[in-house]
Amino acid sequence: AFVVRRRGTTALRLCAPVFQAMEDLKTAINDYTSIFHVPQMARIRSKWLRIPELMVTTFMFFAFVAYSYLYKLGFMTMLQPETMVWMGPAEVQSNFHSCFRAFGNCTPIKPNLTASEHCTQSGHPDAKFPCRLFAKSELFNPVGTSGLTVGTFVSDLSGDTESNKHYFVAGVEELNMVRVMARAHDLLSDDSLSLKAQGYMQFQGEEQPRVIPTTVLMPGRVDAQGMLEGQKMCGRTDPSSPDGNVCISANLGDYYSVGVLLRAANVTLSDTLRITGTLITLHIYLTNLDDFWVWPVGFKPKYIVTPRLAQYSDDGVPPPEYFDRMVFDVNSSNTATRTQRVVGIRFTTEVTTHMGT
Repeated sequence: AFVVRRRGTTALRLCAPVFQAMEDLKTAINDYTSIFHVPQMARIRSKWLRIPELMVTTFMFFAFVAYSYLYKLGFMTMLQPETMVWMGPAEVQSNFHSCFRAFGNCTPIKPNLTASEHCTQSGHPDAKFPCRLFAKSELFNPVGTSGLTVGTFVSDLSGDTESNKHYFVAGVEELNMVRVMARAHDLLSDDSLSLKAQGYMQFQGEEQPRVIPTTVLMPGRVDAQGMLEGQKMCGRTDPSSPDGNVCISANLGDYYSVGVLLRAANVTLSDTLRITGTLITLHIYLTNLDDFWVWPVGFKPKYIVTPRLAQYSDDGVPPPEYFDRMVFDVNSSNTATRTQRVVGIRFTTEVTTHMGT
């Protein structure tokens, strides 16, 4: 009996720490779920502790109001003006400013076929087709009122494929121009907003848009002599220059050489693009709010034209752009002798506005 009692006492001593730990855990759980500690409140009388808090809160409130209501022009009434875009063809003339097509006194400039490397007349070993000069009626195809296709490659189609004749269009970039006229009309004020706007053209890869200079005295617009320091012109102001660099604003719209639009869109008119055609969209952004807080403070109407190459596939191959026209015999106005397929560059427009009052 003595031996058994001694062994039992030893076992209790060994298990005592376990029992104590379980008891402590039970007590801790009971205290956590039933006892709540409420800290005492202390009040300190000091203006220098409350004033900074009020100043910071007031500053944040007015900063939010100034940013959203003033800087972001939240107090403005946003306009939804009606927009109209017209696009048409034009050609470089040696007497552009003095000629009238209705009078028949315009003098078009003829291209030098031997100067273009893509023409076989130049003797360049990589030239594939000869170049040919076509009339404007043969090259331009209106797409509604706000689009235009300018021909770059012409094929005379016949029943026999082997006898088809193909030509590059001479002087596409240098001698052909696109005339664009965009208008935004506010119905509430009956005001044509864009007539007072300064034009800009955004070139791909450049941060600041280039100025579209005007050739006539128009309020709110800049001519070549009124350029600010650091500003660039989008091109030449002389539409009689056959260098493909005409970019001007006039009474009847803006005149852009095809070459200027291609350079602004960062597009090189390779032989492949001449043969397949391509699509370039002119994004026109009309606004009078963007530079509101620039001195002098107030409305500054402007528009920005951004030419962009339309992408329809990952590899950048554009869909073919062409139109067919019937060629009639000079001796019979009712008999079509052949079909001409004109491949070219299709220019379209897309207009957005951000205007207020």
